[in-house]
Amino acid sequence: MLQERDRDRRVVLDGISARASTSANRPVGPTLGYAVASVITSIYISVTTSSFRDGVEDIIALGGDTDTTAAMVGAMAGARFGFSSIPKDWYAELTAS
Repeated sequence: MLQERDRDRRVVLDGISARASTSANRPVGPTLGYAVASVITSIYISVTTSSFRDGVEDIIALGGDTDTTAAMVGAMAGARFGFSSIPKDWYAELTAS
């Protein structure tokens, strides 16, 4: 997956799904509740995004298990881009006393 990160996003996501499906007893998508696919997809989005916001919004737009995948991308993109990259309005309500 990391070797293919410069390919078209749809091609990469379809490849992640196809590979994950070989170890599942059901069809899986890149962001559905199957860790073999959703963790790899979250890593892929995190390493190919240009910003924290874009990464989180992109993974949510893919649908599926968005609470889990957005949390994974948020953690990885936060580590990659730093705390200051998190949109202030996203956490302002959480820090208000």
